[in-house]
Amino acid sequence: MYLANAFHTIQIQAAVGYVIMFVLTLALVLYLRFKRHGAYDGDVVAARHVILPTFEPMLWMLLVALGMYSAFLWTTFTFDFIEWLFDAVALAAVYAGRQFIFLLVILYFYQNSVSVQALWRATGMALVLSLFPVILEVVAKVSAIDTMSTYLLQTTFRVGLSIFYLWMLTKPRSRASKWSLRVFCVYFIGAQAIAVTYNELYRQSHAAPELLQVATTFVVVAGYYDTALPLFVWWLLTADTSHWRGLGERACSLQAHMNNGDGSNIIPEITSAQGLHVFIEMHRKFIIDFAHLKVMSRIGRGASADVFRGKLHTKIDVAIKVFTPPEVNEGVVASFSHEAALSGALNHPNIVSFYGLCVCPPTICLVSELCQGSMHDVLAIQQHYQIPQHSALSLCMMLDTARAVEYLHSFSPPFIHRDLKPGNLMVDVNHRIKVTDFGVSKQRTTDVPQRTSLRHMTVVGTVEYMPPEVIRGRGGDMVEAVDIYSLAVTMWDILHPDQDKYVTANQLQIFGLVLQGHRPVLGAHVPRPLQELIQAAWHDVPTSRPAASAIVATLTLLLDDMLGPLADQLSQVVRYAGTSSGPKTTKDSSAHQVFQGEHLVDCMFDLELVHNIPQAIRVGNALMDVGLLHHAKHCQPFENSSALYCFDVVHMEVERPRCQASITATEDSMTNICTTINSASEVAECECPKLAQGFRPIGGSSTPHSLLRMKHRDTGAPLKLKLLDDLTPSSQQYKSHRHVLNV
Repeated sequence: MYLANAFHTIQIQAAVGYVIMFVLTLALVLYLRFKRHGAYDGDVVAARHVILPTFEPMLWMLLVALGMYSAFLWTTFTFDFIEWLFDAVALAAVYAGRQFIFLLVILYFYQNSVSVQALWRATGMALVLSLFPVILEVVAKVSAIDTMSTYLLQTTFRVGLSIFYLWMLTKPRSRASKWSLRVFCVYFIGAQAIAVTYNELYRQSHAAPELLQVATTFVVVAGYYDTALPLFVWWLLTADTSHWRGLGERACSLQAHMNNGDGSNIIPEITSAQGLHVFIEMHRKFIIDFAHLKVMSRIGRGASADVFRGKLHTKIDVAIKVFTPPEVNEGVVASFSHEAALSGALNHPNIVSFYGLCVCPPTICLVSELCQGSMHDVLAIQQHYQIPQHSALSLCMMLDTARAVEYLHSFSPPFIHRDLKPGNLMVDVNHRIKVTDFGVSKQRTTDVPQRTSLRHMTVVGTVEYMPPEVIRGRGGDMVEAVDIYSLAVTMWDILHPDQDKYVTANQLQIFGLVLQGHRPVLGAHVPRPLQELIQAAWHDVPTSRPAASAIVATLTLLLDDMLGPLADQLSQVVRYAGTSSGPKTTKDSSAHQVFQGEHLVDCMFDLELVHNIPQAIRVGNALMDVGLLHHAKHCQPFENSSALYCFDVVHMEVERPRCQASITATEDSMTNICTTINSASEVAECECPKLAQGFRPIGGSSTPHSLLRMKHRDTGAPLKLKLLDDLTPSSQQYKSHRHVLNV
C-alpha cells in the first residue's frame, strides 16, 4: 500500500512539474510576441527583449513536447492509472522528455549556424540521445538482461552525459555568454546527479525498504528542480541573441582592424586611410535591429538572394534582400557591412534609398526602399498588352537613369555600377526610375574579401549590356565609359520594348557581334538627335563616348522640346480654379491662373497621354523639371491632389533654338512667373525643378541615412579621395544643373 501511495505521489508531482514547465514556456512565447509587437512599433527597450526569430521554433517545439507529456500524466492521474509506473520502459520514457529538452538546447548552441536545418539536426541528435535509455530498457526486457547490468548501463550513460557537460563547462562555446553556458551546464549536471541518486536509492530499497521514502523524496525534488528549465533556456537564448545583435558592430571593428594591417584587401573604393574612421562610423549607423523588421511576402527570387516585402517599425514599406551564406560570422558580416555603407553613402532621388543592414542568422538582410517593380517589368507589360507609353515618359525614364549615372560618376574616383540594365532599374510610386543593385551579391564571400579597385575592370554584367572593351578584357582606365555603354543599350530597350536586340543570337554570338561593331537597330520613330546620342554612347572607342553629364543635358533639352507643345495643349483644356464655365480658351487669360493637380491629371487621361496615375505624376514632374509648370508656392513637386499649380506661359511662348549648346536660360521669364504667382514674397530662385527631380526642399529634414548631416569641417588633412565632399553634388554643380534645367 505504501508503495502504491509513493508511486501515486510521484505521478502527481511529475504531472505538476510538466504543467509548470508548459505554463512557463507558454508565458515566454506570449512575452516574446508582446515585446516583438512593441519593437515593430519602434520601442527600443522592447527590442532588447526580443530573441532571434529562428529561436522561436525551438520554443514552440518545447511547448509541444511539454504539452504532450502534461496531457499524458494528467490523463493517467485523472483515471488513477498507475500501473505504468511499475514498468521500467514507461519510466524511462517519462524521464526522456526532460532529457530531450536539456539536450536540444545545448546541442542547438553547438551547431555552426542557427538555421532551421540546424534546429532539425539538433532535434534529431537530442532525440537519439534521450531515447537511448528507453531503447536500452526495451532491449533488456526483450533479451532478458539482468537488472544489474541494465542499471550499470543506464548509470554509465548518465555519467557520460555529465562528463560531456563538464567538458562544455570548462570550454564553453564563445557564441553566447560563457557565464550563461556554464550555469546551464551546472544546472544540467545537478539534474543528472539527482537522477542517479534516486535510481541508486530505489535499487538499494529492495534490501533496505526504509530508503524507499528517501528515494521518493528525491524524485519529487527532481521534478520541481527541472521546472526552472524554461527559464534557463530563455536565458541562453537571450544571451545568444545578444551575441548576434552585436555581430554587426563587431564586424565593423574587424574591418577596421583588417584595414590597419598590410593593406592588401582593404581600402574601400571611395575612401582612403585618412577617411577610414568616417567610413567605419558609417557602418554602425546602418545596422538595423531584427526586432524592428518584419518580413512578409516574397516578391522576387535571384541566384544569390530572395527579395521580400516587409515593414520597418510597422510604418515604412521596405524591400528586404535576404542572403543566406553558408556560415554567418564576423568576416561575412564585415563584407556585407562594407557594401551597406557604400549603399548608404549614395543619396540621390534616382538611387534606391537604403535603410540598413540586418543580421538575423541564418540570414543577412539588406533593407531598402520598396518600389513598385523594375523597368524590365514595365517594358514587359507594354510588350504583352501592346500599350505603348508616351514618348515623354520614355525620355523621362532615360533622363532619370542618366542622372543616376551622372551622380555615381561624380565621386572621386567614380563609382562604377557595371551592371546597368532594366532589371536593376526600379520604378517607384511616382514612376521615377531608381538605380539599385550595386554589386553586393557579386562581392559576397564567406571570408573577409580580397578587394581590388574598380579601376581594374573584369567581365561583370549582363552580356547584351557589356561594352567591347570589357569583353576583350581591356577595361583599363576608361571605367566610366562602361556604364555609358550600358546606359545606351538600356535607352534602346526603353525605345523598343517589343523588339529583341540581337535576334536568334546566343551569348557567344552576341560577344562576336559586339566586337565586330554591330549594335541594335534604332527604329525610324526615334528622333535624329536621340539616335545620334545613343550611337555616340555605345561607340566602340570608350574615349568617344559622351560623359553622363552631357547625356543628361541633351536629354533635358530633348524633353523640353517635347513637353513645350504638350504643355500648351494641356493649358487649353485644364479647368482653372475660380472658373465655372470650363477651361480658358486663350493663353493670356491663363497667365495668372492656377489649377489643382488632380484636374491636370484628369486632362492627361482625357488626352490619352497616360495610362495610370503614376505616369501622370511623372509627366507633371517633368513639366516642372523643365520649367513649364510650377507649384503655386514653389514648395512641393507635382501631386495628384488639390494642390495648386500654374503653367509658365512666358516660358512656353519664348521662341529659341533647341538642342544647341548656345541655348541660354530665360531667367527673367522665370522670375516673372514666380513673382506673379507669389507676389507676397520675393522668389529669388525657383525650387520647382529640383523638387520635381525628387530633391528635398531647402530647409527640409534630411533622410535618416543622409551623410549631409555628418559633414563637418576638419582643419586637418583633407580626405585623400574626398569621401564626404563628393557624396552629393557641389553647389557649383547644382548651379550648372539648374542652368541646364531652366533652359
